[in-house]
Amino acid sequence: VMASRPSMPRLLARELIDHHAEHASEQITHLAATLFTRLCDLIRAGQEGGIFRRDLDPRFAALSTVSLVPYAHIARPAVGLLLGRGVDGPTDEEMRAYGRHAAEFALSALLAHRPRPEATEPANTEEEGR
Repeated sequence: VMASRPSMPRLLARELIDHHAEHASEQITHLAATLFTRLCDLIRAGQEGGIFRRDLDPRFAALSTVSLVPYAHIARPAVGLLLGRGVDGPTDEEMRAYGRHAAEFALSALLAHRPRPEATEPANTEEEGR
């Protein structure tokens, strides 16, 4: 959605900064009542099922999750500089790749830590030779 409407995240940021969400409060309230609430509920269900970490506040986890992609679009010129692309920002394909990365990153942060099978450690040849 953000790739097809590149000015949307910046307009929303300006609205939040310059007008304290005065003109967007209805849309934000709608998002809170629909998509944000659904994401919080999904995180809670994952916590109850032992899939997601129980030590996270679902509301904060949802905020962290949904903020990853818009921030990259809002800060696109800075992101472009950081990635060596200049102020025009990353390519659309790089932004889509970042979106996939952000989803994997968020899921990794949410997942409950499960004990991993013990890996066989490589032999330490220095100690064996002593």
